[in-house]
Amino acid sequence: MTEEIQLIEQIVDRYDGEVGMLIPMMQDLQADRGYLPMEHLHCLSERLDVPLSR
Repeated sequence: MTEEIQLIEQIVDRYDGEVGMLIPMMQDLQADRGYLPMEHLHCLSERLDVPLSR
C-alpha cells in the first residue's frame, strides 16, 4: 500500500467512513498535502463509494 493510500485510509477511518464527513476528510487531506491531488480524490471517491462529481 502506498503512502498516499495509507493517508487516505487513515483519514477515512478517522471519520468511520461516514459519507456525510466528506468535506472534513477533504480538508484533512488538503491540510496534509497543501492541495487536493486528483488521484487522491479518485481514491477517496472509490473508498467511500461516492461519485467523483459529488
